[in-house]
Amino acid sequence: MKKYTYQDWKKIAKTLTSGKEVREYFSSLPLIGKTIRNIRIIGMDYFRNSFILGDWWITYCKKNNIPLKVDKDEIPDVNLALIPDNLQDKRIVEIDEPFILEFTDGQQIELDANDVNNEVTVAFNEIPSSAKADINTNNIDGNVIFSSCLGKTITAIKFLPEIPKEPYVPCIVFVLNDNTEIQIEGYLDFCNVSHNKTDSKGKDSIIPISWGELKKGLHNL
Repeated sequence: MKKYTYQDWKKIAKTLTSGKEVREYFSSLPLIGKTIRNIRIIGMDYFRNSFILGDWWITYCKKNNIPLKVDKDEIPDVNLALIPDNLQDKRIVEIDEPFILEFTDGQQIELDANDVNNEVTVAFNEIPSSAKADINTNNIDGNVIFSSCLGKTITAIKFLPEIPKEPYVPCIVFVLNDNTEIQIEGYLDFCNVSHNKTDSKGKDSIIPISWGELKKGLHNL
């Protein structure tokens, strides 16, 4: 496509609306052995929009005795300089436009998912590198929030839950060569993408990111 819009992309992408379709389709894709070169998030990360960060900032300031002058119901601007670089956040985004993995062979996969329509949408090599957000302004750099995925190779594809619950579409999991996972799943009318790890006891958790690193990828707050 020459110019990206979300609705135009949806028209040419493949939409899967059952767990069986998702499992069969993704199991057939030639993604094993592909190495991630670049990660793009076109639209807004709603976990870090002005409303969510503003609420978090109010709580953070109160907890740390940071003076904050703000009128009732006003959303304050977050002062990134006052957030310690060693404070931890999580490598997860909540988006409503495609999540793009670009590989070292020049190919790219474009993904979206949501619970409202119980669907996963996928396309290959359609969205141009010049594409801008179509729904809400982008506020995060995919190569920063998911820097821990860059240079990693997909070694397996699996689905959660492991036991199918038809007709619900599953969480899609790309297993990487360091045994961490990129998890992609619908939540309401959003798509949540996270980089996860499993500890020695089998407990799954989202990999942390320091605010020192995260600040480098935030913009348009």
